[in-house]
Amino acid sequence: STLCRNGVQQRWDTGTWKRIEDVPPPPFWESLIGKTPVNFLSGNDPASQSYDGGIVLLKVRHGAIYIWNRSTSLIRKLPGDCLVSLLPVNVLSRDGNKIVTACERVSGYTIRAMDTDTEEELPLKDSDFGFFRGAPTLTRGGIAISPDGRYLAVTIIGQMEYLLPNALLIPAGISRSDLRIWDLEEGKTLVSISIDDQVVDTGYFGGVDLVFSPDSKMLAVGGRKLRIYRLNDLVTLNCAYNLWHSV
Repeated sequence: STLCRNGVQQRWDTGTWKRIEDVPPPPFWESLIGKTPVNFLSGNDPASQSYDGGIVLLKVRHGAIYIWNRSTSLIRKLPGDCLVSLLPVNVLSRDGNKIVTACERVSGYTIRAMDTDTEEELPLKDSDFGFFRGAPTLTRGGIAISPDGRYLAVTIIGQMEYLLPNALLIPAGISRSDLRIWDLEEGKTLVSISIDDQVVDTGYFGGVDLVFSPDSKMLAVGGRKLRIYRLNDLVTLNCAYNLWHSV
């Protein structure tokens, strides 16, 4: 199925590529969406819906994000302020119980995780990024939640490490790009590794894409190259690194 600008949901047979039916827009569509440009809707983004398609995220006016239950046609606004002006940089867990989104702030943005059932925010350590925190770029394909809902992986692109003085007074500096993995149950960072050699384009439409395996044991990272990591190996490597540096 595909979600059209006017709220119509088209159902297609992928074997014959014939349209089966048009499902009318849900009751809330006209009053909520109005004349919002189509690129501000995230219903056709696989990362913005649950695995069965029953729960969908809609990003509408002024960056507000709504959670739409397609089986009941009920919709509710994601609590708190979460402005995302360019792209719907968010992801919904496979079961629809967790949402992670990159929210803009006055001097940067923060990564927010929330339980969609309780509407309680899941605390994440070191998830705020502003001008003084390197002001990196997050892209749509660079956020992923493991199918079991435990791990959050994010590619942090072009994070400024420090500025370099120069005679032209033009901002310049040295930046780095990292893959960071959080444990959503504990809210802490499990590992952070460099992916500088993976980055081709640091713009909003570039970046490095992520996807977990169905059993949540592996993570594929696609950029200049394709890499596949075992989660256990990454966590073990990080623990050994931290232990070595604490001695």
